[in-house]
Amino acid sequence: MDMPLSPSWQEISLRLALTMIAGAVIGFNRGARGYAAGFRTTILVGLAASVAMIQTNILLPVAGKTPESFTFPSVRNFLSNLRIEIDIRQTRNLG
Repeated sequence: MDMPLSPSWQEISLRLALTMIAGAVIGFNRGARGYAAGFRTTILVGLAASVAMIQTNILLPVAGKTPESFTFPSVRNFLSNLRIEIDIRQTRNLG
């Protein structure tokens, strides 16, 4: 599913509904296992993240950004960043 920079109200409603369903499923499972962050907390955190992403999609054109101006993560970049983080942690433990 492509994420347009100006989503319609139907797309926003669908995203929020799917976020609530996914948060409810995950939260119910966590609540049943006795974790501190259960049903309500997981739904609220998911909704907050979803609203933040929707706001970003709506506000990016205001800042003059186009879809071509974004960088897409690659496995190579991820592994490179992970190696740098491991090196930093090892350096801190040695010093």
